[in-house]
Amino acid sequence: MKTKMRKEGISSAALAKLLKGYRYNFGNEAMLQDGIERVFKENRIPFRREFRLGDAGIIDFMVERIGLEVKVKGSPSAVGRQVLDYLCRPELDEIVVVTSRILAASYLRVPELAGKKVTVVDLWAQNL
Repeated sequence: MKTKMRKEGISSAALAKLLKGYRYNFGNEAMLQDGIERVFKENRIPFRREFRLGDAGIIDFMVERIGLEVKVKGSPSAVGRQVLDYLCRPELDEIVVVTSRILAASYLRVPELAGKKVTVVDLWAQNL
């Protein structure tokens, strides 16, 4: 499934749609990240992996000014805190959270946090 780049870049909705168009075979977070990297490369989407967001830590991917965080474990509150920390950084305009954890996905089902858009790609629900 190929995605189109907008003149001003790709949107978080387009990234989510693209990622939902693939099936992932993974046993841990690193394997899922590798699968996402393959999707980006196949679709010629420029990205940076393991991008440092100052003292907020390292986000899994940056696509333009959209952060992408992959979560396959962790408590919903810990995931929420991490996402909020990332969203408070000026380098980030929006975030896409890719998760296989139904609880984390439901916890983050808000249109925005810290005034920035949040999009969740719920692989758990997708594979039902």
